[in-house]
Amino acid sequence: MIPHVTLDYFNYLGEPSEVEMGIAMAFTGSMQIELIQQHNDAPSMYQDFINEYGEGIQHVCFYPEDYDSALESLTGTGMNVRQNGAIRGMRFAYLEGLDGNVLELGDIPEKVRLRRQDDIASAACWDGSDPVRIFN
Repeated sequence: MIPHVTLDYFNYLGEPSEVEMGIAMAFTGSMQIELIQQHNDAPSMYQDFINEYGEGIQHVCFYPEDYDSALESLTGTGMNVRQNGAIRGMRFAYLEGLDGNVLELGDIPEKVRLRRQDDIASAACWDGSDPVRIFN
């Protein structure tokens, strides 16, 4: 869990936004579940979703090998970047399709991909102890 995420930058609808948020993550098999809690009312897709639907699944995410090509390909199909930013140099973009579905692209380096594999393996043999681990 990261109670207060430090964002390199964050844009909503092409404009800077001062989003403050925390993230909790867990794995079930190879699927990562991420809970995002926005701590303020800065403009964001997270805030839009809470205002319209309350809690729920707001988006799905994938980490392409070539972030820039994937982003170009998806915008070429008519998806629009609604928000984007970076955390510790790792870029992300949330794209919305014509059907309203939201897809996040994450740009993660190889060392993070390898760490994810370790996290998946650790989750598979987790005994239920020490469920909350704080990262800064």
